[in-house]
Amino acid sequence: MTTPEGTITFWLKHQHPDWPSNSNGYYFGPFSHEDLSVKAVKHPDKTLELFVSGPSGRSFEFKHPVPECPPKGLMVVITWTPKEMKLYLNTKLTETRQIE
Repeated sequence: MTTPEGTITFWLKHQHPDWPSNSNGYYFGPFSHEDLSVKAVKHPDKTLELFVSGPSGRSFEFKHPVPECPPKGLMVVITWTPKEMKLYLNTKLTETRQIE
């Protein structure tokens, strides 16, 4: 069972160094731990879509433009509490969703 509060952190990187800005689509994931699962899709329109399942038994979808990325890749951080889920891309708070 997913804990009521938590954080998952991971890097998205592809063998194509220009993956964040090119017009190709890429699929990353799923990344899983216990009953938490994250899938990421970089679309040809340069947006990133994240599918998050698990916290509070719910599923969430985030879609945002891919920010500029250092050579190391895109750092993704997702935090959750019983009340909200937050998405950070390259350490910048990108979106907050209410869980209740």
